[in-house]
Amino acid sequence: MGRPLKHASSKPQRSMRQGNIAARVAKGNLGPTSATGYYNAFAPTESGKYVVYKMLGASQAPLSFTPQNDDEFIRLANQEGAGVSNITDALEFFASDNNFTVASIINATGSVDVNPFCVFDSLGSNPSTQNKWFNSVAPLDNMSIDNKEHALNEFIAMRNHNGVRWGAPYAGTIIYEINTSGQVSIKVSATTSPSNGDFNVTQGYRYVGNKPVHFHGGGNGDVMCPVSYYGVEWGWFYSRYTPQTVRFYCFEDNTKITLYSNLSNSAISNTDIVTTLEGDEGDIVEYQIPTDPNYTNKYWQIHSNEFIVMTGRGTSGDMSIGALAGDRVYRRYDEYERTVSNTSPDGTSTYTVADSTEKVWALSIADGSGGDNEVGHPLEELSKNYTYGHTLRSYFVLSPYIGNTITISSWDGSNWVEFSSHTLNGTITAPVAASSGSQSGADNPFNTNSLWKFEGDDPFYIVINDNSRDEEALLGWNTGEVDAFFM
Repeated sequence: MGRPLKHASSKPQRSMRQGNIAARVAKGNLGPTSATGYYNAFAPTESGKYVVYKMLGASQAPLSFTPQNDDEFIRLANQEGAGVSNITDALEFFASDNNFTVASIINATGSVDVNPFCVFDSLGSNPSTQNKWFNSVAPLDNMSIDNKEHALNEFIAMRNHNGVRWGAPYAGTIIYEINTSGQVSIKVSATTSPSNGDFNVTQGYRYVGNKPVHFHGGGNGDVMCPVSYYGVEWGWFYSRYTPQTVRFYCFEDNTKITLYSNLSNSAISNTDIVTTLEGDEGDIVEYQIPTDPNYTNKYWQIHSNEFIVMTGRGTSGDMSIGALAGDRVYRRYDEYERTVSNTSPDGTSTYTVADSTEKVWALSIADGSGGDNEVGHPLEELSKNYTYGHTLRSYFVLSPYIGNTITISSWDGSNWVEFSSHTLNGTITAPVAASSGSQSGADNPFNTNSLWKFEGDDPFYIVINDNSRDEEALLGWNTGEVDAFFM
């Protein structure tokens, strides 16, 4: 996919700007060029190489240079008048010139520090040269190089909560807090080793790491959700803990969220609209499902005109992110599933759900201990890597790929110690599972280690039972590679 660029003297909406060059980093109207000014330029596609952009002037397409190694990059800088002999000086030369900017694919898990998008975004419309790398992955990421790097995306606090647990498997991790005014502050300073801890979160604030992190509510799985887990079609179901409350984070102004249900669990129509909620960009809107009539054991369909993030919770349990609809969804238990029109899917098995004509969602309740629920994840939301920052009672892994070796390790304070390894030979339609520990969560923790990581050769689905015996389907990251700008 190309990189949308335009000439700009101030920062356009949903973009990053260096001098006269603005790069669109979030979804939205990009064309035609005659109307928006955006041109499609080359985007970096390979880690360790650079793309150098040169803006020629207003209403002119930018040039894209693609040096194939460090020597070519330095040579290009000198051809443009730099007079440098190393990469750092070449980068700083381009950053100091209003008509140049440099992009590259960088692995955020490595030694190069890549600041989150929010840090640059907080600098305003005319930022000075920073001479730093900045991740371009913004909310509603435009590039989709790997936009399901959930653990590198911002997490939204859907409600206030004291004691959110964070897990950071890489040394040098910094966690930032973004308030509702867009002001950014450091919540956790750079770690010196793989680490975890707790902090309090505020509803509507967002939290992000410069390296992969996981945030966990500890029996309150509805508190935190990455903004990368967005969609327009969702589901919900409950059998207890009434009244239930669902919450939605809005990315766009004039977002309309329609909630459907009926007492017969039949296909929905406009006569089954229970309520319509409205919100603007950055709003969290919520709805408490009525107890009269009694919607217990009834399916809910949620459709939005714009992308949203959803969570739901009962009065004292069953707290999780919403059940996002997808073409194929993976799960631990064969319990509750529906198409987005509220019919039974025609492609259901124990571990996966699909339908020949519609998107589907899945949800499970009560694995035997802890009083919680879990959602199935669509195929495109699965990751190769996950982390969790507390003691662990059980795990369940599910692979839709052949020859997928999944290694589970915990941090003992000095080293990563392998706990187990599974090689699974699944397929997209017939995934294969492995597990350890009582799947109810009733067993004692495996050990006293309170930071875990789960690494696969290919993406997989994972559910854990946490220190509170509550289940959670984790969201993780893949390569750790991000599309970054040096500005």
